[in-house]
Amino acid sequence: MAEKDTTPKRWGGRLVLWVVLPYAALVAFYLAVFRLQVRRLNDAVCFLNKHILNPVMMFLDRRHWYAAVLRHKGRRSGREYATP
Repeated sequence: MAEKDTTPKRWGGRLVLWVVLPYAALVAFYLAVFRLQVRRLNDAVCFLNKHILNPVMMFLDRRHWYAAVLRHKGRRSGREYATP
């Protein structure tokens, strides 16, 4: 029987595919949004957070999500507020 080929060449490709490339993408995204202040990308992230992720978080509430929803009542108006 022939042994399986577990050469470093195969593992190197998998390492690049599953570790290095996603990390490089996150670093590039961080630099583009927070350091270089790319205006259009920054606006897109703000829109995504405000109009898509926040309503989803409000719907899921604390039981099903990693973060909480802060609920409070207005001091003068008495109106109920919720902040994800």
